[in-house]
Amino acid sequence: MKKDRFTVGKIANTHGLKGELKVQYYTDNIEDFEDFDYLIIEGEGEKKFSIDSIRTVKNTVLVQFEEFSDINQVERFKNKEVYYLREDYDALEEGQYFIVDLIGLDVVDHINGKVGILKEVLKNTAQDIYVIEKSDGSGVFYMPAVEAFLDRIDIQEGKIYVKLIEGLM
Repeated sequence: MKKDRFTVGKIANTHGLKGELKVQYYTDNIEDFEDFDYLIIEGEGEKKFSIDSIRTVKNTVLVQFEEFSDINQVERFKNKEVYYLREDYDALEEGQYFIVDLIGLDVVDHINGKVGILKEVLKNTAQDIYVIEKSDGSGVFYMPAVEAFLDRIDIQEGKIYVKLIEGLM
């Protein structure tokens, strides 16, 4: 996984005949897309595609790139992820983290010690869900990323400190 970029969404489909694309967003807020001036499309190398317009409809983002004006030019992008470079992202507020920086961190419980490694973060409407691979290799468990379970995150130390309840693992 490249840490110089972030997956910010996935192209779900085309929209209309003028090359607009329907994007499922992976960012915390759909409004984040309004700050993007380009996107990198999976499978298209390092090319930055310039955003001509962005609008939101329900829970998707409709993106029109300057480079494309016809549905036939963009159909090949269906189901491709879109990225934005870390160097162009605004600074995060305290207590916020990029998902790419959390993946692979040790998950340490205040009673049981190391319980696993964070493998994935699922985006949910209420809160993120951490997918944690158990240390004993017996599978994964899911933990809501909420204050009740999260004690603190230390990127430098490579650890996510948690307070698990019985039955969560």
